[in-house]
Amino acid sequence: MADRYGRKKLLFALAPLAYLANLSLVLAPSAGASTMPFQFLYGVLFGFNSINMALVSSMAAEIMPKDQMGRWIGTISLFRGLLGIPAPLIGGLIWEHVGPQYVFFAAIAVDVFLRLPLLASVRETLHLASAGD
Repeated sequence: MADRYGRKKLLFALAPLAYLANLSLVLAPSAGASTMPFQFLYGVLFGFNSINMALVSSMAAEIMPKDQMGRWIGTISLFRGLLGIPAPLIGGLIWEHVGPQYVFFAAIAVDVFLRLPLLASVRETLHLASAGD
């Protein structure tokens, strides 16, 4: 589907599935057998995140020149590491002082207000020749 319709379109189409996965955990009953459908729904919907990661990796490989790929991966890894340091602390503070469900709402908000607008600014790679060619 990504090769036919475009990686960006597929990423935008799969984003609501990740939101539904998070919401299925928030809306799940706190105990009992009635939580099972919600957990199953979460597992199925969150499985689409692996497709998202593969699409993002392939887009980066198509956009970045091959001679700059190592630098790009290093830069991305640096920022992931720097953001990964305070993330558990921030998540814990939200969990303790605001409420556990708001950790999931925060993940959705970051995606909607940060990742998707950044994705909109990236060019589509559907008909793009390889960057290193």
